Amino acid sequence: MATQDKLNAEEIESLLTENSKDIIEQFLTHYGQRSRANMRSAVYRLLYLELEKDDVSDVTYADYLKIFPNGGKNLLTQENYRHSFFKFLYAFEHLTNPSGFEKTMIKEHEKLQFIQLKEPKVKVVKEKRKNTLTIEELAKIQKVIEAESTKIDTLKFQFCWYCIFELGMDVDEVKFNIKSDNFSDGILTVNGDSYKLPERYHYMFELLKERGDYNGFVTLNDLFERLGNSAKLERKLLPVMVKLTRKGYMVTCGNCKKQFTNLSHNWCSVNNRIVCISCAEALKKN
Repeated sequence: MATQDKLNAEEIESLLTENSKDIIEQFLTHYGQRSRANMRSAVYRLLYLELEKDDVSDVTYADYLKIFPNGGKNLLTQENYRHSFFKFLYAFEHLTNPSGFEKTMIKEHEKLQFIQLKEPKVKVVKEKRKNTLTIEELAKIQKVIEAESTKIDTLKFQFCWYCIFELGMDVDEVKFNIKSDNFSDGILTVNGDSYKLPERYHYMFELLKERGDYNGFVTLNDLFERLGNSAKLERKLLPVMVKLTRKGYMVTCGNCKKQFTNLSHNWCSVNNRIVCISCAEALKKN
């Protein structure tokens, strides 16, 4: 058979036996669609131009050594395609005379490699831990937040939670702008906004003033870490998690259009409609 270097892949295909074309297609099914065109071209040229054969069954070990005298080490991409083709012919018993291949290949091992190539690859996606708290974590924290305490550290992290989760303050606002002298007669004033605080925090601010602690809550990160530890969370509680959780649990009152967290004490049913407590009280009076 004369070698014709200028033949393209389509022309070579027309000269191959049906048996060859069928086996080559079986070989290509073990690889992705993107690489098949290049692999097909490499195999066609190997078979017809280099080995001068039109039927794959006629390939021998001597043909293999002619192409890969060193056993197929340090191969380039195109060379690797052709080397894999030899492995495929031997592993799936497509050769009339397979003698000699056993010296460099283990049939069952090579077959397993091709089978694994064909199996669909399951993409393992490592689940990222969300930066929001789960409902279970919220429940644990709520128990700690609602617990009565006179310990200053406990009151401080309860207060920080209240400011960010309940009042919606920014983390930096709580961290740097709230000082002991921002509080007077039950009212906390921050950046021009006033908040009437629960009585437990009145005691905290008075105690901070007595101690001369005017630095506010710059240790917010540490305070939330202690809160998370007290709630026995399995991960470190960060201020950003509290802020993002609040955002996810906010509900808009259909009457006043203001937003409140979805905690039950913020809401009431009026004529079978859920509204915020403030609106409920006003509507009931009317």
